Amino acid sequence: VETKSLENQLEFILFSFDAANYMKQQLPTYQISYLNGDKTPQDIKSAGLDGIDYEYVVFQENLNYVEECNIYGLSSNSWTVNTEMLLDKFIKHKIDVVTTDFPSQFLDIISKKYELMYAPK
Repeated sequence: VETKSLENQLEFILFSFDAANYMKQQLPTYQISYLNGDKTPQDIKSAGLDGIDYEYVVFQENLNYVEECNIYGLSSNSWTVNTEMLLDKFIKHKIDVVTTDFPSQFLDIISKKYELMYAPK
């Protein structure tokens, strides 16, 4: 990865907070995000991690997490978002990434509703 200068194209996502912290210490230039959903964005920032990647239920219960991530310079990703209603809610709250089982349909929805340039042609 390093010999091909791909560090900025690789992200590690971990369910273990201890493992995420260890990995960040070992690979400080890599993007390391936490998955388990039991830490606040402030906890993640304090630990020196780069973002949260939480199940959509966590974000539904804590919509302020997306705004806090933006304030702290953290990435926010929600999985597995499979309804248009959730997609709309998270886009309105300015989430960075959603993971879905329906990428083609979501890109079509996004292109029609939000006129984003990366929608399929």
